[in-house]
Amino acid sequence: MLAATPPASNPAALAPAEAALYDRQIRLWGAAAQTRLKTAHVLLVATSPAALASPLANELTKNVVLAGIGHLTLAHTDVEGSVPTEKTPAERGYLGGTPEEVAGALGEMNPLVAVAAVAEPLPGADLGLMRAKMEEMEPRPKVVLFLGDVFSVEAGAIAGAARALGVPVLLGEACGMYGAVLLDLGVAFGYGVGEGESAEVKTVAYPAVAEVVEAAWGGEKGPPRRSPRCFYAWMARSMWLR
Repeated sequence: MLAATPPASNPAALAPAEAALYDRQIRLWGAAAQTRLKTAHVLLVATSPAALASPLANELTKNVVLAGIGHLTLAHTDVEGSVPTEKTPAERGYLGGTPEEVAGALGEMNPLVAVAAVAEPLPGADLGLMRAKMEEMEPRPKVVLFLGDVFSVEAGAIAGAARALGVPVLLGEACGMYGAVLLDLGVAFGYGVGEGESAEVKTVAYPAVAEVVEAAWGGEKGPPRRSPRCFYAWMARSMWLR
C-alpha cells in the first residue's frame, strides 16, 4: 500500500501553529478554505524521477506545499528506467536532484505537510492498474497533477483513472517560454455565480482527456471552431516529438 504519513493534528480544525503559519492566506480565502486545503492529498505524477526534480515540478510542488495542503505524494511512471543524462542549468531544479531530495526539501519548507516520494513506478499507461494504485493510497488523492506530454497515452490513462474515482486532474508540460495545460474537472463541475440572494450554482461538463485527443482534429468536419489554434500547434509538436 502506498501511503503518506499524516500530520499529527485534528483534520476538522486548524491548530494554533497552523493558524499562525497560514495567517496571511487565511485573511485572503478564509479559515474554511484553509481547513479544506489541510485535508487535501495531492498526487503529482511525472514521466521520470528526473522530471520530478525539474524546475517546473519544483515550482509546482513548492506552491502547493506552502499553500498548506495536508499531503503531497511524488510518483513517476518510468517503468523501464531511463538512463540519467547530464542536465543543463535550465533543466536543474533547486530543490534537489532526486525525488527523495525534493521531498526532503519540501518537508523543510513546511513541516506541517506530509511529503512522500514513491520509489516504485506507477503503471501510467494502464488505466485499470493506475486506478487500483490510486485506490490503495491513504488518504485517497483529492487532486492529481501530471507533468509530461499532455497528449500521450499515459496522460489519457492517468486522467481516465482519476476521472473514474471522481478526482480532478491537471495535465501540464513546458517547453522554453511556452507551456500547455489540460484540465479534467469531472463529468459535472459546479461553481458559484453571484452573491447573496442572486447567488446560484452552475454546472459545466468536461469531456475525458482521451476523448479530447481523439476528436481534436474534428474528423471530416474539421476541427471545432471554438478550439484555439495553439491547441493544434501543441498537439502537432507532441506528435512530431514522438
